[in-house]
Amino acid sequence: MFSSSSKKPSMAPPPPLDGGVPVAEFSIDGGGDARGDKLMENARRRIAAGDGRPGTTCWSEAYRSLFASCGDIMADKELQARLAWRLSGCFQEDSGRPPLPPCDAAAAHGHGHADMVHCRERLSDSESKVFLAFFLETNTLCHQLQAEAFKRSTERLVNDLTRSARSAREKLEAIEERSEKIMRESDHLRRSLSSIMSQTEHLATASEDVRARIGDVLDRSAAIFERSREIAAAQAELRGGQAAMREELAAGMAQVEASYRSIGEEMGRLRQEAMGIEREVRAVGDAMAARMVDLQSAADDIGAAAGRSLENQMLLLDGQAKAMEGLNHLYSFQAQALQESSKIAGKPFRSWRNSGSNSRRSSCLGKNRSGTLTMTS
Repeated sequence: MFSSSSKKPSMAPPPPLDGGVPVAEFSIDGGGDARGDKLMENARRRIAAGDGRPGTTCWSEAYRSLFASCGDIMADKELQARLAWRLSGCFQEDSGRPPLPPCDAAAAHGHGHADMVHCRERLSDSESKVFLAFFLETNTLCHQLQAEAFKRSTERLVNDLTRSARSAREKLEAIEERSEKIMRESDHLRRSLSSIMSQTEHLATASEDVRARIGDVLDRSAAIFERSREIAAAQAELRGGQAAMREELAAGMAQVEASYRSIGEEMGRLRQEAMGIEREVRAVGDAMAARMVDLQSAADDIGAAAGRSLENQMLLLDGQAKAMEGLNHLYSFQAQALQESSKIAGKPFRSWRNSGSNSRRSSCLGKNRSGTLTMTS
């Protein structure tokens, strides 16, 4: 089917050459029929004017039918005549002339579809000239449409071939560059293979050396294995000795624990004895304190009597000396008892003999002096 549009198809932008220079699109110009171009322009203008303007619908429909049937009218002259008849009818209507007689009137009389030959017989001379002119115009218009279609197809084909050739040339150039690159890489690969072969030979020599060293290592490993077996036997014997030592140590620890328990019980008993001795020492101290109170009372009585005579005073001093001697004997007995109790209990001994005796002596001497001074005065 041929297009009836008057606009030229949009073409793709021309492909650039190497370096960015665009390739001109192939175009077939010149050699066209001026009359055919004018008729084609007039037909397209009438088709475009047929949209929205009264009186132009006949031309628009007739030319659209012609453009849609151009591929068939070359083989079907009856169809071409009917298309020319429609255009002639539009001309008669547009020019104010009488319309053409209906071409299908014979069909109403039972003759089937009327041939154009019978229709043309009813035309006048002027109407026949108009029909003939439009019949020839259909030939010209269809030829012009086919020529334009062939031109566009040829241009498109040539441009596609040009682009394909350019693409093929670019691909060939890329293949050539890749071939050169592959050759360079092949050369580099060959040199790499030579290096690998030399390294392989060196590796084989090193492998022989490593194999000899591995044999030496295996011999040493066998010796180490034998030594390890001896060490394992010694360790087993050592573990047996350690087990026996642990048993002896456990027995010794049991004896030590039993001794600790016995010592603890003995210490408890000694502690009880020490507490008993301490209670006895307190009792003796309390008795001594009571005796000291009695002696102090006696001394006070003696001091009072000594105030009457010097003889009585001398007797008082003699009695005080004897009392002090008795007190010293009591203090020594008490200190000895405390030392024995501290040794039994296992505690440090703290002597309090001097402080107690000195305080009591100072007290007694102070009273004797006071008595002496009182008697002297």
